[in-house]
Amino acid sequence: MSAATDLFYGVGLRDGEWGTGAVDLATGESRFWLPSSGPACEAEAMDAVDPARRPAMDAIIERLPNSCENSFYAATEVGPDGSIYTGTFLGVTSYLPTADDTSDRTRRGRGRRRFG
Repeated sequence: MSAATDLFYGVGLRDGEWGTGAVDLATGESRFWLPSSGPACEAEAMDAVDPARRPAMDAIIERLPNSCENSFYAATEVGPDGSIYTGTFLGVTSYLPTADDTSDRTRRGRGRRRFG
């Protein structure tokens, strides 16, 4: 939450795609939505998953192919540069707004996954 902007930031699933957005605390309306960077978990990323956890992950990925962007209850933070950071199944995703156009309630930009 941001007292300066009266926005609540979070990560979620919209139309089958993970992303981040903000809700106006006063009105409850969506202020913007940034989709994640990729439509599916990359094979290279899935190779990093512990083999003991792989069957459970595979079942989730089969139903929701881009679930590597699932924050799985991780904290979502707004950085000093205005980027939004969240932990995911396989690392950290940063959402980098590129324009402040909220006329269609969707801010331009994409998430970028970082592993580590």
